[in-house]
Amino acid sequence: MRKLILLFVSFLCVEFCMAQSINLEENIQASPLTDARNGSLSLGDIDNDGDLDLLVLGQDAGTLNTILYENDGNGNFTEKTGTSFIGLQFGHADFADVDNDGDLDLLYTGSNFSPEYLALLYLNDGNGNFTLESNTPFQGSSSGEFVFEDIENDGDLDLLMTGFKQVNFNPEGFVALYVNDGSGTFTEVGVTPFEQVTSGSIVFIDVDNDNDNDVIISGEDANDVAITNLYTNDGMGNFSLAANTSIADFAAGDIAVADTDNDGDQDVHICGQAAGVGNVSQLYLNDGTGEFSLVLGTPFPATFVGTSDFADFDADGDFDLLVTGAVGGAEFTSNIYENQGSNNFVLVDSLVDVYLTSTAIADLDGDNDLDVVISGISNEINGFIPRVYINETITSIATIENDENILVFPNPNNGVFQIKTSASTFSIKVLNAIGQLVYANNDMDENSQVKLNQPSGIYLITIESDNTITSKKLILKSTSN
Repeated sequence: MRKLILLFVSFLCVEFCMAQSINLEENIQASPLTDARNGSLSLGDIDNDGDLDLLVLGQDAGTLNTILYENDGNGNFTEKTGTSFIGLQFGHADFADVDNDGDLDLLYTGSNFSPEYLALLYLNDGNGNFTLESNTPFQGSSSGEFVFEDIENDGDLDLLMTGFKQVNFNPEGFVALYVNDGSGTFTEVGVTPFEQVTSGSIVFIDVDNDNDNDVIISGEDANDVAITNLYTNDGMGNFSLAANTSIADFAAGDIAVADTDNDGDQDVHICGQAAGVGNVSQLYLNDGTGEFSLVLGTPFPATFVGTSDFADFDADGDFDLLVTGAVGGAEFTSNIYENQGSNNFVLVDSLVDVYLTSTAIADLDGDNDLDVVISGISNEINGFIPRVYINETITSIATIENDENILVFPNPNNGVFQIKTSASTFSIKVLNAIGQLVYANNDMDENSQVKLNQPSGIYLITIESDNTITSKKLILKSTSN
């Protein structure tokens, strides 16, 4: 497999750009967004109009808010009136189509002033109107994280959650897994191998290229000791603790994954407080089997209570890195590092310096590059207001083709497409612009049709057959229902 990956790198069919240095400019006209300290952000096309809307959760002085802002298509946001979302802080939010009806529903967690810990699921009617689903099994949580992912390869989104729960009015760490029956009804998995943690981070990653979703969970255990565990998936949603990941034990930070060196496997960046070390910001390369090695000499600042995000900000075919958080004392950071190839990262841009950060990265203004929304606490004037940054990087697009016999059509498309190739059978993977695997199929033929339920934007599709791998750009203009 390693030789095939090297061959893939040598003849990769990529659309890339000769770019100036990455440049994101704050859109001060984006909206009078409300203060959102101790909060969370999430982007999703709530009304299927082709642009991404914004949910902001957090505290505005003495008020707790959960506010939905609609996008005008140009990255300008207006508060949607008539919503009934409960205001929370110290939470996490995400949009996902939990009931497979073609629209994005909303789950968010957090605490109120009581403090009461909550987990609230709102179902979307398809037009951006949400109704609270009262009968869910989700653990109310604070200062935690959750991730939607299809762990069983059955075509629906399951849920893994961590954070603080209340036990006899005392906070206690937990990790809980919920499986979806396909209609949005979730059932908690009673027995899992997951060690209970607080101050945790979760990321799903196919560490061994077997087309199922493994998971890395970090945080503090019951003894307040930082841990990082890798759990491998058997393809049916059953997880086993891996013996050793070589990734540092850490908490109060974040994990990001992407193929940073274009060798066909997923690499890892962490930031947070590492056991016995202090703050770290470390990049680990995957050898394709789930064994990781630390990359020395990277320029990333060691941070905690911040974020880590891979994203191809300059559209050159590799993943850049945004790192935020507290460096120490009253010093915070928010830096973008351009990947200039071979994991040579260089600082190229800085956003508002924040900690207790939440970030959301996507194409906000429809120009096919990645913009950023960032919230947190800063020392600047209006230091609690979320900021919208529009990507102004200037690019000159050129295309290299390596196999004209492979055709993805139609392209652009609305999420439904086919692939023409001379091979009788082949496999495909589709990754979004921030390196996440959003679709995989190992049993494709010329009559197979792919249907992606993903936001509009640019995706990378890899097609493997007859010991060769080809990569092509895929453009989704709107999402098919």
